[in-house]
Amino acid sequence: IGAQGVSKHCDAQYVSSKDVLGWFGCCTIGHGISPQVSITIIEARQLVGLNMDPVVCVEVGEEKKYTSMKESTNCPYYNEYFVFDFHVPPDVMFDKIIKLSVSERAGIALFSDLVLWLPEHQFYHKWAILSDPEDLTAGLKGYLKCDIAVVGKGDNIKTPHKANETEEDDIEGNLLLPDGVPPERQWARFYIKIYRAEGLPRMNTSIMANVKKALIGENKDLVDPYVQVAFAGQKGKTSVQKSSYEPLWNEQIIFTEMFPPLCKRIKIQIRDSDKVNDVAIGTHFIDLRKISNEGDKGYLPTFGPAWVNMYGSTRNYTLMDEHQELNEGLGEGVSFRARLLMSLAVEILDTTNPEINSSTEVQVEQATPVNCTGKMEEFFLFGAFLEATMIDRKIGDKPINFEVTIGNYGNQIDGMTKPVLRRKKEGGDGDEEESELLHNSSEDEADEDGEMVSVSSSQPMKPLVTDRNYFHLPYFEKKPCIYIKSWWQDQRRRLYNANIMDKIADKLVSTCWGGRELGHGVSHEEHPGSLRISAACHKAGTNHGRDPLDSLSLWFCSQPQHTIPDIFIWMMSNNKRIAYARVPSKDILYSIVDEEMGKDCAKVKTVFLKLPGKRGFGPAGWTVQAKMEIYLWLGLNKQRKDFLSGLPCGFEEKKTTRGQNLPSFPPISLLYNKKQVFQLRAHMYQARSLFAADSSGLSDPFARVFFTSQSQCTEVLNETLCPTWDQLLVFDNVELYGEAHEMRDDPPIIVIEIYDQDTVGKADFMGRTFAKPVVKMSDEQYCPPRFPPQLEYYQIYRGNSTAGDLLAAFELLQVPVFNKELEAEFDNFEDWLHTFNLLRGKIGDNDDNATEEERIVGRFKGSMCVYKVPLPDDITKEAGYDPTFGMFQGIPSNDPINVLVRVYIVRATDLHPADINGKADPYIAIKLGKTDIKDKENYISKQLNPVFGKSFDIEATFPMESMLTVAVYDWDLVGTDDLIGETKIDLENRYYSKHRATCGVSQTYSIHGYNIWRDPMKPSQILSKLCKEGKVDGPHFGPGGRVKVANRVYTGPTEIEDENGTYEHLALTVLRHWEDVPRAGCKLVPEHVETRPLLNPDKPGIEQGRLEMWVDMFPMDMPAPGPAIDISPRKPKKYELRVIVWNTDEVILEDDDYFTGEKSSDIFVRGWLKGQQEDKQDTDVHYHSLTGEGNFNWRYIFPFDYLMAEEKIVISKKESMFSWDETEYKIPARLTLQVWDADHFSADDFLGAIELDLNRFPRGAKTSKQCSLEMVTNEAELPMVSIFKQKRVKGWWPFVARDENDELEITGKVEAELHLLTAEEAEKSPAGLARNEPDPLEKPNRPDTSFIWFLNPLKSIKYLICTRYKWLIIKIVLALLLLIMVALFLYSMPGYMVKKLLGA
Repeated sequence: IGAQGVSKHCDAQYVSSKDVLGWFGCCTIGHGISPQVSITIIEARQLVGLNMDPVVCVEVGEEKKYTSMKESTNCPYYNEYFVFDFHVPPDVMFDKIIKLSVSERAGIALFSDLVLWLPEHQFYHKWAILSDPEDLTAGLKGYLKCDIAVVGKGDNIKTPHKANETEEDDIEGNLLLPDGVPPERQWARFYIKIYRAEGLPRMNTSIMANVKKALIGENKDLVDPYVQVAFAGQKGKTSVQKSSYEPLWNEQIIFTEMFPPLCKRIKIQIRDSDKVNDVAIGTHFIDLRKISNEGDKGYLPTFGPAWVNMYGSTRNYTLMDEHQELNEGLGEGVSFRARLLMSLAVEILDTTNPEINSSTEVQVEQATPVNCTGKMEEFFLFGAFLEATMIDRKIGDKPINFEVTIGNYGNQIDGMTKPVLRRKKEGGDGDEEESELLHNSSEDEADEDGEMVSVSSSQPMKPLVTDRNYFHLPYFEKKPCIYIKSWWQDQRRRLYNANIMDKIADKLVSTCWGGRELGHGVSHEEHPGSLRISAACHKAGTNHGRDPLDSLSLWFCSQPQHTIPDIFIWMMSNNKRIAYARVPSKDILYSIVDEEMGKDCAKVKTVFLKLPGKRGFGPAGWTVQAKMEIYLWLGLNKQRKDFLSGLPCGFEEKKTTRGQNLPSFPPISLLYNKKQVFQLRAHMYQARSLFAADSSGLSDPFARVFFTSQSQCTEVLNETLCPTWDQLLVFDNVELYGEAHEMRDDPPIIVIEIYDQDTVGKADFMGRTFAKPVVKMSDEQYCPPRFPPQLEYYQIYRGNSTAGDLLAAFELLQVPVFNKELEAEFDNFEDWLHTFNLLRGKIGDNDDNATEEERIVGRFKGSMCVYKVPLPDDITKEAGYDPTFGMFQGIPSNDPINVLVRVYIVRATDLHPADINGKADPYIAIKLGKTDIKDKENYISKQLNPVFGKSFDIEATFPMESMLTVAVYDWDLVGTDDLIGETKIDLENRYYSKHRATCGVSQTYSIHGYNIWRDPMKPSQILSKLCKEGKVDGPHFGPGGRVKVANRVYTGPTEIEDENGTYEHLALTVLRHWEDVPRAGCKLVPEHVETRPLLNPDKPGIEQGRLEMWVDMFPMDMPAPGPAIDISPRKPKKYELRVIVWNTDEVILEDDDYFTGEKSSDIFVRGWLKGQQEDKQDTDVHYHSLTGEGNFNWRYIFPFDYLMAEEKIVISKKESMFSWDETEYKIPARLTLQVWDADHFSADDFLGAIELDLNRFPRGAKTSKQCSLEMVTNEAELPMVSIFKQKRVKGWWPFVARDENDELEITGKVEAELHLLTAEEAEKSPAGLARNEPDPLEKPNRPDTSFIWFLNPLKSIKYLICTRYKWLIIKIVLALLLLIMVALFLYSMPGYMVKKLLGA
């Protein structure tokens, strides 16, 4: 208190808004939140001084408000309420200080990090301690009673249970302090020592840098850094180090504050000094709770000396930094900015010591230099990009590459290279040392591996189209790699300890949740840096918030003392950084101890890239920028022996030229030679509780499923939030690289996105979820308990919020289809016959640039063998005959031979679009010798995945006609047809191969049915021929299903009896295992479908699609084969569905009568088959229904084409009015019935709907009362019927809709009859639409009140007056007559009385 009694401010007890805003964690930068800070000043007690006039100043950040002045009292009572509104990002709000100061001989209270501990984020009737911050020896200055609350959007201030006056007057028991903090706190000094920084970026643009260089004449470091520290409402800063990327300070900043402090975090910021405006380079926050501990064995806040890594905006050095807010600590940093060596220590002060400086001002002093941060070690980072899909279409038109950085290493703009050891400067006093990292050094990175220079980015590559939303990079068999050498102090122990705690926490979570099975649900945030498959998602109801054990894991595993910086993966297009992912270095750190190893080290992880800064939040950030499958490994360079051990097997390393002969030299790409082919089946049943995207409160949802580089969509269902697609999406030819067992144990994830289809513009994103398929390998049985997979719920997310559930099942099946040319599987069928190109010699300069293909003038076929003479015994034994008579015994004659070639074309996939509409009109063309077939008449309109299902028979003569060309052309109405792609097959090599590629060996022998044996020779005949040609003993058939070939005995099925007592099934068993026969055995070509790439000579080496086909060949001198197998696509059958809507009941009443106020509805029913919405049919309107009952007797007729095997309706229609041909669609067979309320002067009101899957729907109830909501919600337990089996069904079904709480409710009931007829039956017994002929329906018996009021005014008056007010009118008429009679009586009474009196 001043000597003259002037107003003085005393101590500060701060409340930081960080903890008050703890529940705003999901708020986003760039979209400011609107928190409201409300403070009530109730009263003050025990203020020091007499005859005071106290005023309370309430200050939140920079805003101040005052109470009224209370005269002559030291116990003033105010009860005044203050509100502070803010519209700022959460991290800005976190640093605001709440300061309560009492003027005129009183004190100050400042609060920080307090409200987080309270469940409702508020203080209620708490006493704040007032003290003097300028005098450490001063005691208590009084108490201030107040309420403090921070309220976000949608929150309410809750009033706790009111305590009695005695409890509230207990000041000591109701102090505004967190639990465990004593009311009498000690003063302490916080020493924050700033030593040095490294890796700072230029803080001038490239233009300004050139200007400075021209003016100054030398290239100095373009940054003038200093460090600013903010704590408990005060700031301190170091000196400015001019022109230094690696500044050296050795200074300490001292804060004086009470301990334990109520401010829980310290803000440390490296800033660039500028004459116009200082800007932040990087910001870091230290949480005091993470560097201290309470209790008897606790310790004061202690930190370092240690490095602190700072992250922020990218180092692009453009004129304007659009992500500068990231450098201020607002949001997740997207690039390494610098690292700072610092320490923190706390000293408790003895305020009774007179030598203690009582000032609380921030002090800056010199500090003793340190150099104890660990030994420098060389680290090695390796990454392999296995997949890059779901690339946003906005950036898909230019080449894309990926850059990986760790610190500044790998940064292509201003990256670092090898450092030099720190040494003392000559002539110095030993306190200053040279920099540890050389910036932009050109020093070679030589080591024992030779000149290994880091490769931090992949080669640019043009993306390919996946669908209308996304692209993908063609990382098929060739996977690009990166590797970076970096140097850091070896402090791996800190990261190892964090990984150990991480795994302990994971085990605790697994134990506490009952060890749920992994692999089905996927727990994620919107765009995680790395995605972890977790069982805690949809299995347990999916709580998107963090449970206590997750918080425990984050608390212990977060390491406040940093070591190796995080890794950043940037997607770049045209040298611009587009999207990124951030991977903590501890997660990929290698250790020889498994518990210490990072959870993602040497593993393939799914990573989603997101937009940087404020561009990555809100709806703009919901779109996936890219989905990557990436493999990462980080460890000491000397430990990198097994850095490739976690990759999928089956690859060949491709190295740079200088590393070819060095085994330990890392590869620049991986070439996979092992590939597995699968079929993904996505059973998309339904979704529920989806987001309402349209103004009607409904949506038109469809689902898009992504798997590797493929995507497919379900149908669009209109006006629903709970779509039932019941649709199977089949992904064929899914190629996965690696060993088969790896695919089974850890298949790739599936991404499912839900969209709302709009009539105009692109579809709106509604949510996303993830799943993993159940995998079946080719040697496994498709049987319970794993197959078929059960439907499961998957939580859908939209941003950070849940947005419904998806009910689906996913299975990944390995298929016995050759996913490549048959030649690739059987070594080009060159087991003895080899092909050599004959080339034209070079004549002139033009031929110097000619390719080998252009110089081919023919081909030589033959075989050449060189053997040692005399022949070794093993060669003689292997040959099986006397080699003295020649080595080519058994070779077939090369005389011309006539062959019947039968070509089966199944379908084409992923054809390159040939028309401007992005589609093609493909047809097949075949050429063999002089035969040229063009199936132009049977082109398929507007398809990139056409199903041809055709076979062609061609007669050819080998060797003159042996090259088969199968081409796919695009049909054009005008002009010549365009070649999409072609494939060539050398039939002669196949014909003469010992692998017997003439006709594939079937799995079974059948003489009837679709799988009939195709080869003219029976299995027993083929086996006998092979044994004879190979000089193999056998076959010898015996009892019990046994057959002996050579010295091997084979067992076949005994339950199958062959016709005529032959042994065809036994012979087939041997043929399928012919490779096991000694010496003569080899793998025979099985029954197959091969997938061949289509190539275009104008685009060499680039696939234009793929063709699924096979070829059979039969010698003309053998018995003729049977007819070709019919593989034509199934033809749909014509049906007619007749639906009679008889009545409705209990339809909700929407309208209010203008005159009577009665509730009513004008009911009509609408119906259509899915896919035929444009052909929807309506009943007439039942007007003015007062009970929800409607009578119609109305018939709909829906003709349709149906594929029974696929359970799909086939619709052919033109895509637009400009289309020449119709396009074919296949959709599920579903009938939709809706009930509406008709309005004459506005849009009709939708009331409810029912959708019936014609293959399986609940049997209708017999009466309206028996019709319930369970018929929709509990279908699994109800008897189901199929209209295709039942043919005729009648009953009651409920109309349903979603209420305000998003729950289903009945909005009406409909009595309907469904009658299915074939087209022939419908033609024999025709029926008319509505109530028309033939077979007309009776007109419904509706109440007299069912009419249109404004079209029948007299009838309306009659109803209104005669019906509604009949008795009222009678009463009024009687009352009027009575009044008239009374009036007449009163009028005539006087005259009558006079007459009586006068005796008249």
